Amino acid sequence: MKLPIFRLVCGLMLAALLLSGQSPRPVHAQNYVVNSLADNIIAGDGLCTLREAILAANNTPATGDCGAGSAGDDTITFSVSGTMR
Repeated sequence: MKLPIFRLVCGLMLAALLLSGQSPRPVHAQNYVVNSLADNIIAGDGLCTLREAILAANNTPATGDCGAGSAGDDTITFSVSGTMR
């Protein structure tokens, strides 16, 4: 006797979820280009350091120099070569 009530409740909950209008939001990845060999997070200097790119890729942007964070699988590339300091 309890099983039909359980099935009815589960069916109603499933129908409510399906009809709630919630659609999945697309996840967009971001591409960050490191253009400085420095190791800092100076806001507004126009340079994207590796540290800033990692912070932005982890969705915790310290500055706007690299761009906004995203929930996707981000890519970090380099436009400079040399030793990070």
